[in-house]
Amino acid sequence: MGERMAATKISANTQEELQRIAAELVPTLEMPSLVYGQGMYINLASFDFEKTIGLLREQKASFLKIEADSPVIISTLREQSPAFIQQYATALIFPAENKLIAAQYAFVPTVHVVIVPRGVVVAKPIVIENTAILPAQAESILFVFEEGATATVIERQTSSSANQFGSQMIQIHLHPQAHVRYYTIQDHADFTHTFITKRAVLDHDASLTWIDALAGGKFTQFALKNILQGEGATATTYTLYSGDGGQIFDLNTETMHQGKHTKGMMKARGVLDGHAKTVYRRTVSISPSSPGAIAQQKSETLLMGEHASCDAVPVLDVHHHDVVCSHGAALGQISEESLFYVMSRGLDLATAKRIIIEGFLGEYLREMSEIYLQNEIKTVLSKRGGSVEN
Repeated sequence: MGERMAATKISANTQEELQRIAAELVPTLEMPSLVYGQGMYINLASFDFEKTIGLLREQKASFLKIEADSPVIISTLREQSPAFIQQYATALIFPAENKLIAAQYAFVPTVHVVIVPRGVVVAKPIVIENTAILPAQAESILFVFEEGATATVIERQTSSSANQFGSQMIQIHLHPQAHVRYYTIQDHADFTHTFITKRAVLDHDASLTWIDALAGGKFTQFALKNILQGEGATATTYTLYSGDGGQIFDLNTETMHQGKHTKGMMKARGVLDGHAKTVYRRTVSISPSSPGAIAQQKSETLLMGEHASCDAVPVLDVHHHDVVCSHGAALGQISEESLFYVMSRGLDLATAKRIIIEGFLGEYLREMSEIYLQNEIKTVLSKRGGSVEN
């Protein structure tokens, strides 16, 4: 798996060497584009990216905490061998992609490494507490799930009122027959601008389920990519978001089918109130080497007010005839008929709206077997756009 993208990886034997190379790239690169087509863009004119890059240079420590039971191995990239660094460190997220990613590689003081050894079934979840307390703060985690490993990861992202910028890179390598569920519950402070990049590569018969609940922050850019490299690999992505006021969600999920008989499903549901806005891009790409691939993508957004908006952009890039693909997008407001029906049970208007929203978002929560996480996600999402029940 480590040689898959050798042409675009950086050849470095230590984290210090990787940081030096990335720092040299920073002034040569552009910031990530926020323009996605005619009339479709994100306006962050008031946010000073160059100042943020300067603040990242001042970060001297990681504030991220990871807890896991033995035999899960928790370490840092500095502790790994040159062979490990060359194989994994930049295999999925490339420093030369843009200025922001290069800056994260260059200035993040600690790259956390989590390894679940071959055949280990982790009984208790791996728990990550990611709290941004500096004005600008970046974190990076590299996961390796060896053959036959099974685990659940729960990550909670929060920020203090002092935080203006938070970024994160997650790279996950699933070896054959590894199985992972990864929950992220994001509840940032009102003025935080968040840039999240998540990428995973799956070998044969491996499976990965992402469940992301996004509620906090002024701006959230969320970019997730699954690479189904091995035969029979399966990736499922659930994205839930709830926003109000002037919140902006820039969501981009992608599944690349490269092996035979792979399966990928991407689903998203969100509720927007006030002047909240979402741009949701989702892409399925199926290579000529992927017969028998099954790909599904679906997004649904409920607008609570006339000023809320959502742009949904589905893309299918298919290069094999023996596949099954589907996509759909739904955008709507609470209908008067639905309100009348619920209010006919003796409820007032506010309660009727809440019940409809609860059913809309709650359906995806029922996909989760962990009841306590359902309740936690309900609480976070209920802060924005309506409360959630299932």
